[in-house]
Amino acid sequence: MHFRVSFFKQTPYFIADFNEKDYNSNIILYSSEGEIYATSKNIHQIIGSRQGSIFEVLNNISYYFEKYELGTIFEYDEDVTCSMQRANLQIDDSMLEVLYIINDDYFAQIKNLGKAPAIESDEWDYKSNYNSHITIVQTESNAKLEPAISHSYFSTMHSGIENNENFKNEENKESSSEKVMKFCNSMNMKVRLSVICLLGIIISTLLLEKHLIKDLNLSIFISNFATMRFLGLNILSDSRSLDLLSQGYNLSSTETAYRTSLQTNLLNLKIALTSTNSDISNYSYLTNYLEENEIITVEKLSSNLYRTNKINLFQALQKVIQEGSAIANAKFSNFSDIQTNLFYIYWNFPGETFRCLNASLYSTIKEMQENTLSVLELLKYLKILAFIPALLIISLSVRDIINLEKYNKKNWKSLSSLSIERKVVLKEKLIDRLYNFHGLQVDEVQLKRTKKKIYSFIWKSFIFKILLLELSSIFYYFISIYVLQNQISDALISQTDYRFSSGLRRSLTRTTYFWAREQFLDKSNASFITNILHPFPSIPHKLQFLIDDYRHCQKFINYGPVKKYYNDEMVSLMIGNPCTQLNNTIAKCQSSYISMGIVPSIELYLNEVRRVATYKKTDWKDIIKLEQYSKLISSSVGSMVNIFMNTTDAQVADTLDDLVVTTLLYFLLMIIIAMLIVFTAVNKMKSDLIDKIEILKYFEG
Repeated sequence: MHFRVSFFKQTPYFIADFNEKDYNSNIILYSSEGEIYATSKNIHQIIGSRQGSIFEVLNNISYYFEKYELGTIFEYDEDVTCSMQRANLQIDDSMLEVLYIINDDYFAQIKNLGKAPAIESDEWDYKSNYNSHITIVQTESNAKLEPAISHSYFSTMHSGIENNENFKNEENKESSSEKVMKFCNSMNMKVRLSVICLLGIIISTLLLEKHLIKDLNLSIFISNFATMRFLGLNILSDSRSLDLLSQGYNLSSTETAYRTSLQTNLLNLKIALTSTNSDISNYSYLTNYLEENEIITVEKLSSNLYRTNKINLFQALQKVIQEGSAIANAKFSNFSDIQTNLFYIYWNFPGETFRCLNASLYSTIKEMQENTLSVLELLKYLKILAFIPALLIISLSVRDIINLEKYNKKNWKSLSSLSIERKVVLKEKLIDRLYNFHGLQVDEVQLKRTKKKIYSFIWKSFIFKILLLELSSIFYYFISIYVLQNQISDALISQTDYRFSSGLRRSLTRTTYFWAREQFLDKSNASFITNILHPFPSIPHKLQFLIDDYRHCQKFINYGPVKKYYNDEMVSLMIGNPCTQLNNTIAKCQSSYISMGIVPSIELYLNEVRRVATYKKTDWKDIIKLEQYSKLISSSVGSMVNIFMNTTDAQVADTLDDLVVTTLLYFLLMIIIAMLIVFTAVNKMKSDLIDKIEILKYFEG
């Protein structure tokens, strides 16, 4: 417990520690020789500025001092009776003693004794807001005690307190201190509540963010659509290969191999179709284009009889599976019986079904990317909630700040009204103490009389500290949104772009081979286009369109935005030695075209497609080699998709972890600012205001 004495032996301002006492309102501070230096306020009102020896003020007190040791409570029984206790007090280098007058009944006993007027003097008193605080009043050390200060002086205490206006002012000051503490404690509580509010916002936002971003990673649907398109083209190619084998053509594989491939593709298409149709219904923002898109299919009923049907994409693919199964199970001897099944595959899949699959895939990608952007935009608005705690502190603390500012203004007004003489004395004694105890030489500054009121706002510092919270929130907002969230958005959109482009490249590899073979067959009128009214203007036109698409797709994959996610593994597949990674999927990789890298291999493949399709001297053996080449390219680009997806998935996961770490660091920073800066600012306001109130007590007491 601390209390302050304004001056001791003309030495300004020191602080001493006392053990707490319940009887702290009636004390006398004196030297070991008995010289009185200071008294509490109650006793000071009786003896005023008179000083001398405590042995003269209290009759026969030396007897009690000799009889009872320090710290012992004893009964003083002379003219009046009361309990007393002595204690040592060390102030700077001096050892003083304090006499506690314990019983307040002492004053009741002397109430009816004779009265003598209290002697007025300049005094400095201090009383804190703590109940256990002791006030000591300065007296002049060199003044002589006026003779015969009788115990009747003490009789003025009780009545003096009742009628003393300064005592009422002291009660008001004490009440002001309590109110200041109340307002400041209220502000601290609001800061704590705001930090708790921030914690709730951060946890909720993080959980929601991770959940939403997890739902955004739906590129599997794009993969399924692309896979269904690729499997459909394989079914078309395998069906045509079996048809050609039944007609006596030599191909790169056997009948058994083509049948097995066809059956495998039919099974995989059925699985992908059922899975996609079931899973896509769980996401309300994705349209089930398998059921929404309608196409017109053509069936051959007899040699000259055809029928059109209006069905959705799901039903069309089921029909492909049905007709393909009939082809896979037909023997060559009965192949003439499955011409209607072959017609359905030849006519419908390369035409309306393929077009509708591409449109559905593109629309799904567009919906997913739009939803990704809208969800991330929503997260931007959720992040704005991080600004709420600081705004909440300001809004809830406005009333407290206004009230504190009123007390601050009142205190400054009172301090400004002090006389210049008192300020000069205070300044001189402070300068003396700085020199005597700290060796600091302070230049003399002349105080000038002025009517200008000194006033310093306290709310400015507090608001500035709150702005630090806002600045931290702004910094966190920009880091999480424009750095981390942009990385997540870019990775997710790149996944959809790459899946689409890579899936398209894989499909184009198979379909360019298919149409190159048909163009070769068309030269001898052996193409199926020759025998049916197919909705294509010409095979060369169709093939050239596919080659242009392939080159455009290849350019996007090699030089588009997705290339920033290519790691060493991807680069090795593209232009290095891909066989180190493809040995398990491609037999005899080192002796194949793929060994030079996927990018140059694709370029070579496209040149071969163009040559086979356009040169008149093309041999059927070139068609067989081209089929083998297309299978190698299809397998290799499929491996690139898996590597790219693993890379971007890791990027999204790492960025989410960075987001969590950034959010936690932001929360810790907010706690540090709140505890070490905002709380300190509030406590400083409280300390400054209470100090001014207590200083004013000295001047006004």
